[in-house]
Amino acid sequence: MKIATLLFTYNRSRHTGQVIESLKNNTVLPEKLIVFQDGVRQDEDAEEWQKVNSLVHEIDWCEKEVIVSGYNKGLAESIVSGIEYAFRENDAVIVLEDDCVAAPNFIRFMTQCFERYETEKRVFSVSGYSWPIELGDAESDIYFCGRTSSWGWGTWRDRWCQYEKDYMLYNRLKSSKEGSLALATWGQDVEGALIGKVTGRNDVWGLFWVLKVIEQNGLCINPYRSLIRNIGMDGSGVNCGITDSCDVELDDSVKDFYRLNDRIEILDQVKNAFASLHGSYTAVDRCRGDKEKILVYGLGNFFISNERSINEKYFIEGFIDNAKTGYYAGRKIVRVKDMDKLGDFSKILIMVQDINECMKMSRELVCKYGIPEEKIELGCKHYGIYQDMINDIRIKADGRWEITLGGVVLYISSADQFYNAYEVLVNKIYRYNLNNDRKDIVFDIGMNNGDATLFFLQDENVEKVYGYEPFGETFQLAKENLEKFGCKNRYKIFQYGLSNIDEIREIDFNSAMTCGQSTDYYMRERAYAYYDALGLLDMHDNRRERVEVKRASGVLESVMKEYPCHNYILKMDCEGEEYAIIEELNKNKVLGRFHMIMLEWHHKGYERIADCLSESGYSYNFIDKEGGMGLIYAQKTGM
Repeated sequence: MKIATLLFTYNRSRHTGQVIESLKNNTVLPEKLIVFQDGVRQDEDAEEWQKVNSLVHEIDWCEKEVIVSGYNKGLAESIVSGIEYAFRENDAVIVLEDDCVAAPNFIRFMTQCFERYETEKRVFSVSGYSWPIELGDAESDIYFCGRTSSWGWGTWRDRWCQYEKDYMLYNRLKSSKEGSLALATWGQDVEGALIGKVTGRNDVWGLFWVLKVIEQNGLCINPYRSLIRNIGMDGSGVNCGITDSCDVELDDSVKDFYRLNDRIEILDQVKNAFASLHGSYTAVDRCRGDKEKILVYGLGNFFISNERSINEKYFIEGFIDNAKTGYYAGRKIVRVKDMDKLGDFSKILIMVQDINECMKMSRELVCKYGIPEEKIELGCKHYGIYQDMINDIRIKADGRWEITLGGVVLYISSADQFYNAYEVLVNKIYRYNLNNDRKDIVFDIGMNNGDATLFFLQDENVEKVYGYEPFGETFQLAKENLEKFGCKNRYKIFQYGLSNIDEIREIDFNSAMTCGQSTDYYMRERAYAYYDALGLLDMHDNRRERVEVKRASGVLESVMKEYPCHNYILKMDCEGEEYAIIEELNKNKVLGRFHMIMLEWHHKGYERIADCLSESGYSYNFIDKEGGMGLIYAQKTGM
């Protein structure tokens, strides 16, 4: 058998020099060394390119051939064309790039594997690199896997002739149960690399070789102890970044013969080990009696990043995804309307981190498809950015969520309300402290679903909260949440808003933007456009509603008369109506009676409000938020 050793270089003289030296020091020298140097791509590469050119021409310790390209081919074309050139006269090739340092016994190992498995057509590739996985002790020096390595590898002519740049091969594998299982076991990273290839972000020639071997159910040989160390993950290469994740210890031992397997098979322990590298935990999981069978709704990055934890707890029977079809890791993917085709399950796990989409999905499952609410589990409760903040979530029969945030249980009916409750109960944006011995009376203007009122009621120093919410749906939700909490004698709520006038207004209401609803016509339309641009609204949810507003100073001053010896805390989040309220309170000499003011301003800036606060003797600070909004915190000392 004629075996050629191929070395592909460009302009990294330090790396290339180490690779050449390692080959020179091998216990078995290459039969023939063919060096391919790519052409100069840009002028700034010329000096290093010339150093490499000198190095390869100085090789005199084995038969060699140096082929210099007249133009810059790039990595993929260089390697593919170089291998095909070498196979004109050779039966097998050993392939090294300019950053693959070989152990002393590398050539001996490769040669013995080529000779032993030449007639075993299912074996497609031999590599001197050992993947960074834990396999334990073994009686052999090699193991078989289903993933090719491009670091210090080789193959035979009759295997390589099957190589092709087939961009449809990935989709064909995904569309079958067996193909998707093999792909997920050995090539979970392929999709991202394929996208990079198509968009020109990388030049990964080996992608198509990986896919071809997976399609053919081929086997690849690796040593238990690595005979190749890649020194190029230092940012110096065109096609790789900086990482030590694939670094391995080089085996410098010398032996005459390697123990090679007679049984040509992939062990389960190898498949399991690959799940943490290029594989999928779903692909290697097996159905056991101690695991619940579930469906996963949402096959995106949120699921992939938490795949291991999910498989440790559940057995995934299949996937629901409204944007994907085919199979994943051997499990069928269906649209939500076809979920009955996936067999028995005890639970549907929604793996979507976006709260708006998650609420839509859970409501659809309960209200449209009749899935019992107890059979729906929300992944955002256990994984991702909210897992440490959400104490509990339960789906109700009407599609609402019963959620526990910051130790408070409340119902929410939209993503809008979730984010608002998160700010109030978890981020505690209305936390304050007044250093005196008086009790507090809190005015919650823009009560919404009652989350801020609930937050204030947790403070034992708050004697009573007065809440004002003009819109019927959110008022009823707040009432329900407060009744669930208890402490009925400590709050009083009113279904009207505050402004600078007493009147009845007709306003369009949309339940998806309850935190953006305003009794100010201009502000309501501006908020609607903002929510609509985010894709949060359905125009069919709009309905006309008659709401009442009352003059702020008259309402608040009447309460103050009941509690003359208390601290007065003013919280406002009333979507633009704050300007009219603050100016009216200031005009009627009521604004200066509050000990603490916390409000959110909307779209018209903070200056008008700040002027009133200064005039009434407050010190304040403000925080800008996105979307033309912000928070103001004002306090009077010496009261």
